[in-house]
Amino acid sequence: MNKHTWEYLLFGIVYFVQGALSLTTVAMPIFLRETLGLTIPQITVLLAIAAIPWVVKPLYGLLSDFYPLRGLRRKPYLLMASLLASFGWFLTAVNGTYGAVLFAQTCAALGIAASDVFADGLAVEKSKSSPERKGKIQSVCWGSRSFGAIITGFFGGWLLNFVGPPVIFAATGVLPLLTFGVIFFVHEKPYTPQKLRFGELLKKTIHTYARTKILRWIALFLFLWYVAPSFGTPLFFYLRDVLSISETQLGLLASTASIGGIIGSFLFWHFCDKINLRKLFTWLILINAALALLFYLVVNAPIAFIVYFINGMFGIIIVIASMKLIIDVCPKGIEATTFALLTGVINLGQSVVARALGGQLYAWIGFK
Repeated sequence: MNKHTWEYLLFGIVYFVQGALSLTTVAMPIFLRETLGLTIPQITVLLAIAAIPWVVKPLYGLLSDFYPLRGLRRKPYLLMASLLASFGWFLTAVNGTYGAVLFAQTCAALGIAASDVFADGLAVEKSKSSPERKGKIQSVCWGSRSFGAIITGFFGGWLLNFVGPPVIFAATGVLPLLTFGVIFFVHEKPYTPQKLRFGELLKKTIHTYARTKILRWIALFLFLWYVAPSFGTPLFFYLRDVLSISETQLGLLASTASIGGIIGSFLFWHFCDKINLRKLFTWLILINAALALLFYLVVNAPIAFIVYFINGMFGIIIVIASMKLIIDVCPKGIEATTFALLTGVINLGQSVVARALGGQLYAWIGFK
């Protein structure tokens, strides 16, 4: 295989593992509610706190951009992050208290978030050196994530008929180790960093951002885009407890959304990649609002499958467009840090603020 194939394979595996976390989509909320006895708002708070490592991604980017190990900025860090992610999920499998699960899930999130940053930094470098591959790399990344979610989404719900959540958590811990089979074949150019103290480094980075006005506008745009209150956890229990949708069907719903994601990645590769980003986002803003309103129509399982598929298809187009927008404005030399900063803004809005808001809104006004 040529070097581009190994690169696509590495990006595909890293994002496949992120998607394959869908193995726990059904098991985790049931475990938190039925084993730990948490309420829905308490579950959303735990998940929001555990997602904080996704917000501080710029710290991993700075580490990777300016402190290489043996001259390499991405590969050694990616290996260590994969080990930490595995450790977090194995620890989740053997713990049964609120504090222990919160710590274990934070470790797992730290490992996955850091590996995401290091892979993204490598992806930005490869995209900058071969601009014609920019959209293709992001399509491979997010298409692989959807593919991983398709496979594991179904099995996560189905396996609950035979094994308990701890077994599923342990199986999830094996997934990040897949990175080891590919990363050694990916070429990374040795890098000699400027010799700066951390304070000087931080000052220089902030100065670079201050001169790049477009970054502030894009950060605000992405935060507002993703901060809409999340109803994912309330929706899960609404589907299960009110509409009586089984655990296996809940897993299939996750897989259905991911099938839509695969198709969305294909559409972006062949069509959306050629559209001016300003025009594309203008349409996506309108589509994004309509996608949320579709959930009012969910009154049974067949309609739920249709709505999940449509949301998965357009949702992945929105994500890939966001990633392409970020790549376009990454200053040279601090690619991983900038990419991590802007995706950290997304995660602050989507995984922390929106999730916590959704849990509180559910407590105040109910699901619909």
